[in-house]
Amino acid sequence: MPDVIIDIEQRLEKAVRELLIAYTNLTDLVTAARVYYARDTSHAVDYPCSTIQAISFAEIGMRTGWYKGALQLAGLTYREDDKSRAVLKTILGALRGWGQQTGLAASINATGSAKATATALSVADIWLEGPSVDESDESVQEEFITLATVCRPSQTTTT
Repeated sequence: MPDVIIDIEQRLEKAVRELLIAYTNLTDLVTAARVYYARDTSHAVDYPCSTIQAISFAEIGMRTGWYKGALQLAGLTYREDDKSRAVLKTILGALRGWGQQTGLAASINATGSAKATATALSVADIWLEGPSVDESDESVQEEFITLATVCRPSQTTTT
């Protein structure tokens, strides 16, 4: 593989965000402007919202160019505004539905950022893995799902 920056997490997050902001089942609940990158502190957060975080990516085998990791998609609501957690559960349901759609890997590969040379990305497979996880605190309710992902930082046909 040539000497390049292999920022697989950022590439995946960017491509997924492109799709999520166009996914009306989600944006009807949180608006496109409230689909954030998790842990991005460059702006104020409005609730309800959704976050994207790619984590734990490691190369599969030795110098194969393919990576396996996790994509966490979360729903967040302000506790005082969603005491029943109904909005939170609906956001999580929209994310779960998005994550289990047929052809998701191909959709990610077709995004503008995945096709761009500087942020090229190929997703071979993506699937829901494990249960949802609750990370709520005193004021913010948060629950996320995890999608296992196999991808590489190129769109070439050979490795």
